[in-house]
Formats: sequence, C-alpha cells, structure tokens
Amino acid sequence: MFNLSDDVLDLQDSVDDLVQFDERLQTLLASLDTIEYSSENFVAILDKMQAVIDEMKEAEYANMDAWLTGFDHHVESVLVRRLNEALGLWCTALEESRKENKGWDFDHKAPDDLPIIKTMRHEILLRNQRMYVSPPQQQALTNLLLQLQEHAGTVTSLKRLRITPYASDALQSKQRYMTLLQRLPSNGEQLRRAYQLIHGTLNDVDNYVKTWLQYQALWDINTASVVSSLGNDLKRWQEMLVTIVAAQRAIDTDATTKNFGPIEVDFTQVQARVSLKYDSIQKEILTNFGSEMGSTSNKFYTTIHFQREKLEQMSIHGANTADSIGYIGLVQRSRKSIDDNQDLIEVLRAGMKILERQRFPFPEDWKTMEYIEGETLVACPAPSRFCSPTITSFLLVSHPPTLHLHSRTVSECSHSCALWYRRRVGGLQVHPQQALRRHPGRDLWNA
Repeated sequence: MFNLSDDVLDLQDSVDDLVQFDERLQTLLASLDTIEYSSENFVAILDKMQAVIDEMKEAEYANMDAWLTGFDHHVESVLVRRLNEALGLWCTALEESRKENKGWDFDHKAPDDLPIIKTMRHEILLRNQRMYVSPPQQQALTNLLLQLQEHAGTVTSLKRLRITPYASDALQSKQRYMTLLQRLPSNGEQLRRAYQLIHGTLNDVDNYVKTWLQYQALWDINTASVVSSLGNDLKRWQEMLVTIVAAQRAIDTDATTKNFGPIEVDFTQVQARVSLKYDSIQKEILTNFGSEMGSTSNKFYTTIHFQREKLEQMSIHGANTADSIGYIGLVQRSRKSIDDNQDLIEVLRAGMKILERQRFPFPEDWKTMEYIEGETLVACPAPSRFCSPTITSFLLVSHPPTLHLHSRTVSECSHSCALWYRRRVGGLQVHPQQALRRHPGRDLWNA
C-alpha cells in the first residue's frame, strides 16, 4: 500500500516536472521566432533547449527519441520561417544598395533593419600599356556568394538538438540544420531571387568594366594605318575627329568611381591616362586632316581661280562667232564646275569649322573658307549673267550665222531623236545618249 502511494507521488512529481520542461521549451521556441537574427542569439536559445533536453534525459522519461523527433520538427519550422525572412531581407538590402547609388537627387531611404552587405572595391589599372581589373570582377561574385552563404549559415550551421552526442563520422546534415534550404517555401523563391540579383549585379559590373577595357585599343591601334584607311575622304576624316572628341568628353567627368550596390569600380588611374592618349591621337589625326584639307582646298581654289582669270580674258563681244560661242561654252563649263563642287564646298566649310574648334595651327599661306568662297562668288556670277535669256537673244541677233547654225542644229537633233525612237536597236527602251555610250562608233540610225 505504501509503495503504491510512493509511486503515485513520484509519478505526480515527474508529470509536474515534465509540464515545467514543456513550458520552458515552448517559451524558448516562441523566442526563437522573434529574437534578433544572429548566430549568437540562436545558439544561446538552442543551448538552453539542449540543457532542458539533457535534464529530461537524466529524469529518464520514456520515448524520448520519438518526442525529440517531433519537437525538432517544430524547431525546424520556426527556423525555416526565419531563414526565408532573412533571405528576403538580404535581397532587399542588395536592391536598396543599388538604389542608393543612383545619385544625390534620388529621394529614397532604405529600411533600418536590413542586413549589411560588405562593400568590395575593384580598380581598373594600366601597367605596361595593358589594362586590367584588380582584383578581377569574378572575385566579386565569389564574395557576394560567400556573404549570402554566411547570412544563411546563421541558421543552417546551428547544431541540432540531440539526446546523445553524435558520432564523429555522422553526416553534417544530421548534426546541423543544413537541410532547411530544401524546406524553403515556394520552392526556394527567395534563394533564387538572391542568386538572380547577384548575377544581375555582376552583369552590370562586367558591362561597365568592358567599356573601360575597350580603351585598350588606344594603345593597340596603329595611327598610320588609320590615316591610310581614311585616304582623301574628308567626310570620314571629320567623322573620325568628331568621334574622338565625343569619346574623350564621355570620360571627362569629376567622378572617379562607379558603384553597383556593394561593388565599387575605381577608375581613377586610367581616367587621366586615357584622356591623355586621346589627346595624343587627336592631335596626330588633326595634323593629318589639316594637311589633307589644305591640299584639297588649294587644289579647288586653283581650279576656280584659273576659270575666273580665263573668263576675265574673254568677252561676249568676240571678233567672230567662234569666239562668242567659245566664251559661252566656257561660261557654262565654269558654272557647271561650281555646281558640281557644291558638296565639296560644304565639306570644306564643315572641315574648316572642325579645324577652328579643335585649335588647328593654320599656316600663314592657308586658303581660308572666306578666301575660297570669295573667289567662287567672283567666278560664279559670270555664268548666270551671260547665260541669261536677254544676253543669249542679243548674241543670236548680233550674229546671224550663229542664229542659222542654232536653228539647223535644233532641227537636226529633233529629226535624229524622232528617227531613233522609230528604229532603236533591238527595241531597247533606252535613251539615245545611253545607246551611244554602249555602242561607240556604231551607226545606230541604220542598224
């Protein structure tokens, strides 16, 4: 009778102790869900849980293995929620760091409870005429992945609750909560998002670095081959000079770094050296362009000047009809020459402006655009004046033989054209002038 009473009291004490153990564990489990996300806090709570479990083991409660399996599942559920939340905040921290780098006028404030992502600095350097990145941008990928792994490891590296110590050869997944990554909700959506953000950031860094590494071509290029390829095409020369100036202005900024969230690209060293290299190439190209411009403008000026002098030496009131006709032909050729060279005049005008803007040292005997245009204006009015209907009529009236020759020529041309269209070669739908070019010296009228 007394033994039964003692057993009942012992059972009652064991039940009371068990209730207290359970209350302590539930309190710790609740705090595990709300405590600040840090390895120290989680370890402290799990150590307290392990201490309770050790006390329960000493009390020799039955079915401890089955009970611990169920309780550990509850712990995993809480840790999975904390891990998923932590991954989401890490992604937000990376996104917010990108937003903060948009500039001083970007009105945005990041939340205060975001994890800190360490900044990585990469320099673009130039040594022995070779550009490179130090450290390589691939190291930024490794660094970000390690930081993500460390952030997730705050939970996944925690030691599991146990009844007996694990054997030394036990799997790490059994000793720690590494399998929590497999239980993330939505098939690990937050983890995939983190990897996408990391690779997206690295792609932006790679593309930006490539724009700087492209300037390596400035040291690899052979300026003589560039000059040779441009030849005497003044438009291409102008496009080249404009491109060089635009490219130089693109890097001529006060900024010396570019940030992509936690990744900083420092281009201080190469910025000045690339600008100086552009100056050197621009001066060399400008010198050769100036030489080409001078040669072309002098040649054009000589042609116009010769035509003007020849016109001044002749007169419409020639001694005979042949002189008058020769004068009219010269006037027409002069006007046609100027009309045909309007594009060249525009190119020369644009080229002169580029030379002036880029401070080309003009030689003393340089034919300026004002000089060339003045010579053109002197030669150009003569053709329009002497080819007017009034002067033409006066010439025809003053020289009857010319009038007769004019009428006969017009009549013969009309007759020849009419004959051509009736008896064209092979029935081809071509103009008479085209046919003459195709069949030089052939009697096309009797073909």
